[in-house]
Amino acid sequence: MLFSTLPTDAPHLEVETSDDGKVTRITVRGEADISNVELLIAAFDSVNLDGTPAVHLYLAELTFCDVRTLCHVLEFARTVKQNGYDIAIHDSTSTVQKLARLLGVDGEVAFE
Repeated sequence: MLFSTLPTDAPHLEVETSDDGKVTRITVRGEADISNVELLIAAFDSVNLDGTPAVHLYLAELTFCDVRTLCHVLEFARTVKQNGYDIAIHDSTSTVQKLARLLGVDGEVAFE
């Protein structure tokens, strides 16, 4: 499933989800901030975890992320983990990892 901002003044954000029955993959592309965080939340809310043992969140193409957005990403990760599923965040920038450390949540989620 693909979620994408429309051409507006808001920065472009695209969130793609896929599920092969073993892993749910979520790829985030573009800039995520207060102007388009609702799209990210809607994409996370659409993820069906039934029957999927793991979630992999790919952030290599996330070019900007404000603290509020990172908090939503980490809240989603916590929710996934609390519901008994494995979650890993792949290819995040050093800035995202630093923010996670500063917020004290880097030990809660695997950054790969």
